[in-house]
Amino acid sequence: MTYYELFQQGPMVYIPVLLISLVVTLLAYAALPIILAKTRKKIITKKKYNLLCYGINFLIMIAFIGLNGKSSGAPYIIWTGVFSSMGLRILKKRHVLDGFQPVTVEQNLQAIDASDDAPRIRFCRKCGSELLDGAKFCNKCGTEVI
Repeated sequence: MTYYELFQQGPMVYIPVLLISLVVTLLAYAALPIILAKTRKKIITKKKYNLLCYGINFLIMIAFIGLNGKSSGAPYIIWTGVFSSMGLRILKKRHVLDGFQPVTVEQNLQAIDASDDAPRIRFCRKCGSELLDGAKFCNKCGTEVI
């Protein structure tokens, strides 16, 4: 049955069909990225996570095409992208994403101590005027001293 035939039968028929179709699509494309992000215990790179999500969801799209006979790649691209980015945020929050390491208090204190030992910047990098001791901004041009 085509969507045109459903629309001809009225909203009592096509609204539930569209809602069921939306729910099945969301469950199919959201399940893997979210479950993988919630259950992952080992560190994973962003590239590997995205390859897993897009690869498995591609197989799901192929299964939909095989069952339905006709399908579009648009839901695959849209929903896999949306749920993969949600999964990446979950992985970051759980500290399982490679390249994201939370800074401890001790590391932060060591960085502050190391910055005290660093040589003081004496001249502004923008205008070249001499800076006062402990100045955070240039007196002449207002550029922030890093």
